[in-house]
Amino acid sequence: MSFNDSLKEIARTGRKVLVVGLGVSGVESARFLSRSGHGVIVTERQSEAEFRRKSKFVEGVDRLIAAGVSVRFGVDGEQVAPFLDGVGLVVLSPGVPLESAVVGTINRFRIPYVSELELGIELHGGRSVVVTGSNGKSTTVSLLDFVLRRGGTSSRLCGNVGIPV
Repeated sequence: MSFNDSLKEIARTGRKVLVVGLGVSGVESARFLSRSGHGVIVTERQSEAEFRRKSKFVEGVDRLIAAGVSVRFGVDGEQVAPFLDGVGLVVLSPGVPLESAVVGTINRFRIPYVSELELGIELHGGRSVVVTGSNGKSTTVSLLDFVLRRGGTSSRLCGNVGIPV
């Protein structure tokens, strides 16, 4: 079954998608999934007061809440367990380590998870170039985007540079 088919099956059966993390990737993933007709729950490790005081994405979160997305603050590790009932897929924001307690809880419940990057690439369905590593990613992808565009190939710079995938 393709990734798109899996997402359609999740929606058809009334299961939800949980997005972990309210950075730009989490907000945009939740927004996309909600617009696509999925029931979405978002969890954020920070308290709501701390998030609203520190985050650049308060407006985006307020729009999610207005659109009916369930947003839960102050959730980490085992605290995510009550929100996993009826969840068919988890989308992890890039800042969520696979070794974290929240991912351990998701694994214990045997719910599949993908990164925001995987979600975007799978749904895009086209060719992609992915650059990983500790140093030089922004420079490398900017250079690749420049070369592709200069060569007449349509290219969209996204991820850590540009727009979320």
